[in-house]
This record gives sequence, structure tokens and C-alpha cells, in this order.
Amino acid sequence: FKFGKIGLDDNSVCGDIKSSQTIPKMKEIVISSDSYEYTGQEIKPSVTVKDGNGNVISSNYYDVSYSNNINVGTASITVVGKDRYNCSLVKSFSINAKATPQPTATTSPTAVTKPTNNPSESTTVPQVTKDPSSVTPTAKPAETPTSTAKNYKPKKTKIVYIQKKKKGLNVGWEYVKNNSDIGEVTGWQVQISSNKKFTKNVSTYTIKNPYRTYKKIRKLKSKKKYYVRVRSYKQVNSKKYYSKWSKVKKTKTK
Repeated sequence: FKFGKIGLDDNSVCGDIKSSQTIPKMKEIVISSDSYEYTGQEIKPSVTVKDGNGNVISSNYYDVSYSNNINVGTASITVVGKDRYNCSLVKSFSINAKATPQPTATTSPTAVTKPTNNPSESTTVPQVTKDPSSVTPTAKPAETPTSTAKNYKPKKTKIVYIQKKKKGLNVGWEYVKNNSDIGEVTGWQVQISSNKKFTKNVSTYTIKNPYRTYKKIRKLKSKKKYYVRVRSYKQVNSKKYYSKWSKVKKTKTK
């Protein structure tokens, strides 16, 4: 068997080779549960990362970050590989509202008169009825908000890493989830320029896969300074709605 060096192209998921040994690609993030109860504090499930062979990858080979992990909704975990792993993975989990216990209906006796053989006498018998104040009314189903074009304002992302390459850069950013009336983002745009105000020498790259949060940029000039920024977009019919640009990162190629 002959080992060889295998690199990542723009369509690969995760993995890299930096020695004569073949390294299985990073494949999945495993957490103890996909659903957690709201606590008012940050929820950070412990993370296990496995490769394509099902083996656990040491935490020395990746960094973990969390987003939208306090309030009720969908949170996300981003794992960014390092050293032998040149990639990133995203895992979502839900934060649910605390269940409110329903009050138990109570009863109070109401006296009724029961006739007897003697017309001049009567016997009082207690009758059990429900206390109206203790009965829980039936809740009306919540109405689903109707989305309109003016509601489409995708959330802003942030750059989590930039790897310097010879005449190139690898850029990774944080996955973001929009409000429920917008839904998932459609994709991303990455811009790179030698001008910090992006007024000239600007290159724009569009990533149409919303779950792919990295871009390999090649054919740049060696040992040159560049500025990088990223934004998400949501496409509705033929129109695209863009988020604000991320904070600009300055870097330099090898």
C-alpha cells in the first residue's frame, strides 16, 4: 500500500494530510442531547468530534465556539479544526421554554335541600361543584406571523479564523440562524481586497450552501496584505436580502 498526500478542495467537507499517514476527515459533532431547557444562562453542551471511521478526535486538534445559546430558540456549535484538520463543522441544538405546571381544579360544597316524609322538615345534603376561579381556560393556538419582504433582515456573522497560505487564504466564519419568520440563510458572500475601505481591487465569492462556513481563496499575490469580510444573505423569489458585513479582518499571505 502506498501513502500519498491528499489535500482539500472547495467541495470537501473536512480533512487534510500533513504527513505520510492518511488522516480520516473530521465528520461529525456529537453532543449528549439535541434539546435543553432554558436556564437564563449560557448552555454549553460538552462536545465530542469523530472522524470518518467513527474514532474520537482529540480536543487538541480543534476549537469550539457557541452562538445564540442563552435564549429560547435554536443555538449552534461551531468546531474549527487546526493542525492536521483544515476545516469547520456546525451542530445545532434547541433551547426550550420551561414547562409551566397547570393548577389543579378545587371543589367547594353547595347546600341543596332534600325533601323528607315530614313536610315541615328538610335535610341539607352537600353538593360538590367546581370552583370557576380554579378552572384553567382552554388556550387559543398561537398565530403564526406572516413574513413580509420588510422583515427579511439576516443576522450578521463573524470571522472565526483566517489561515495564511502561499498565495492564498482559508477563511472560516460563524454559522448564524435567523428569526423564525425568516428561516435559514440561503448562503454567504466573502469579499477580499488590498484596500481596507474596499473601494478598489475587490474580489467577491458567493457560497450557495448555507451550511458551508469556510472558503479557500487562491491565486493571490505572495506576501501581500489583504482585508477580508463576510456577510449572509436570504433569497426570496428572485431578490436577495443581505446582512451587514462582519468586522473586517486584516491578514497577509505567505
